[in-house]
Amino acid sequence: MEQAKVLEQAKVPAKVSEDAVLKRASDLRTKQLERMQLKRFNGLVLGQKGTGKTRLLSTCRLPVCIDSFDPFGTQTAALRPFIERGDIIVCDYEYDDWNNPVTYDRWSKDFTARKREGFFDRFATYALDSLSGFVRYVLYYIIKLSGHQKTDKTPGIADYQVLYMTMMDELNEILQLPCDVIVTGHLQMEKDDLLNTMVAVPNLTPKLSVEVPSLFLEQWLTRIVKGAKDDEYKLQVKPDGVKWHAETRIGEFKFNTYEEPNIKMLLKKVGYDVSDKPKLF
Repeated sequence: MEQAKVLEQAKVPAKVSEDAVLKRASDLRTKQLERMQLKRFNGLVLGQKGTGKTRLLSTCRLPVCIDSFDPFGTQTAALRPFIERGDIIVCDYEYDDWNNPVTYDRWSKDFTARKREGFFDRFATYALDSLSGFVRYVLYYIIKLSGHQKTDKTPGIADYQVLYMTMMDELNEILQLPCDVIVTGHLQMEKDDLLNTMVAVPNLTPKLSVEVPSLFLEQWLTRIVKGAKDDEYKLQVKPDGVKWHAETRIGEFKFNTYEEPNIKMLLKKVGYDVSDKPKLF
C-alpha cells in the first residue's frame, strides 16, 4: 500500500514556483519581441514565364546576390544596369548535364564557403532564381548518387524522399541568412477535383508544392492582368478566388490584393527597413 502511494506521488510533477513561471514567460516574450524587431523579410514569389519574377529582383534592397538556376533568366533587360553598376551580383548555376550532374554539388560547396567567409553579410538581399531549376538539378544529383543514372535513369520513390528532405534542409538554411531572402519559382495549372476547377500551384513535386510555401513569411504571385487600357504587370499578395492563391502575413491590413511589383515599396508600407547596404564597388 505504501509502495503504491509512493508511485502515485511520483507521477505528480513538482509544483513550479510562481517566480519561475513568470521568469520563463518573460524570457519567451523577450525572445519573441527581439525576433519581431529584426523584421528580416523573406518571400516565395511564384509566376508563369514572362510575368516579371526576375525583373522584380531589381526592386529589392541593394546590393542583391542572385544564385541563378534559370537559363538566361538574368539576361532580363531590367537587371542589366544594376549588374553593370555592381548592385546585383549573379552567380551562374544555369546549366547542368543530366548524364554528368555537377551543378548542385558545386552550388552546395560555394554556398558553404560564402557563408564561412561572411560573403552574405555584405548583401541586403539574397535571391534564388528559380526554385524550379534548383529542384531539377538537385534531383539529377540524387539520381546519380543512387545509381539509377546507370540503370533505367528513372528516379525511384526513395529518390523523391531524399529530394524532399534535401530541399527542406537547404531552404531552411537559406532562410537563416543575415539578409532579406527572395526565392522565385514557376507555376503550373492543375485540376482541383474537390473544387472542380483549374488552380495555379508551384511547379514542384506534389509534396514539395504543399510544404515549401509554408516555410516562407510571404507567398506572392507575379501576374499580368487587364488594365484600363493595356495589360499590366502586377504583384498579387492576397488570395483572389480559388484559382490564384497568394498569402501575406505582414500586409494583411496594409496591402491591396494587387500591388505594383516593387519590393521596397511594399516593405515601406509595413514599416520594414528599406535602406540599402553600402555599395560593394
